[in-house]
Amino acid sequence: MQTHYDISNGWLRFGGENNSLKSSYVEFFPGTIMGIDDDGNITELWLHPILK
Repeated sequence: MQTHYDISNGWLRFGGENNSLKSSYVEFFPGTIMGIDDDGNITELWLHPILK
């Protein structure tokens, strides 16, 4: 599984190495987004933690 942190916007991504343009994204909790492919599989998870 691939992990990436974007320091410019603070998002942390788990997975997503096989991104599809047809993926749907659902924010199911503030600062937490799930990528879902056409088959209903979770392809990636995005977190936006508040680091102090």
